[in-house]
Amino acid sequence: MVVGTAILLASIVIWTAHIADSTDRERFRAQGNNLRLVAIVNCSNEAIIGKTQEGIITSWNPGAEAIYGYTAQEMI
Repeated sequence: MVVGTAILLASIVIWTAHIADSTDRERFRAQGNNLRLVAIVNCSNEAIIGKTQEGIITSWNPGAEAIYGYTAQEMI
């Protein structure tokens, strides 16, 4: 009985470690994707403006600054 419980607990620990590792890898991959998207937006010559559903500006890229003449800080 004790050996069976020890094996069960060891299996749970190994399984939990595997899940945690998978979660870390997925988080790392998502962070890389976010960095690539930020680079695309910041390097674009097109105006890319983020807004809430109410129309409040939340982000303003350098392309928007060049086209409209207002800095991101002025618009947000």
